Amino acid sequence: MTKFVADSNGQVSNHISLGNAKVIVVGVTSVELAAPVGASVQIIRLCSDVACHYVIGTSPQTAASGNALLPAFTIEYMGIEPGETVAVIQDTATGTLSVVEAL
Repeated sequence: MTKFVADSNGQVSNHISLGNAKVIVVGVTSVELAAPVGASVQIIRLCSDVACHYVIGTSPQTAASGNALLPAFTIEYMGIEPGETVAVIQDTATGTLSVVEAL
C-alpha cells in the first residue's frame, strides 16, 4: 500500500513499502517473469546491474531492443496491473534484473 506521510517540515510525500522480490537473468533472448505479479500490486521497482530493455504487459511478453531502456544501476518505479508480467532483454551485456513488488 502506498502511504502519504509528512516529513519534519510538514511536506507530504509518498511512502512505498517493498514486498516480494524476483530476479530475472538478462541475456541475448527475451526472458519473462516466471509468474505474474501479485493480485494487489500496482507498482513495481526495477533495477538491473546492466543496461536492458523491458516491457510490461499480459503474458506472454517478449522484450526487444526497441522497448524501454533501463540504464544499469538505475531504479525505476512503474505502474503494473494485476496479472501482468515483465519481460527483459540485454542491451549490450548479460546480468540480472530485480523486480520488486511495491505495497
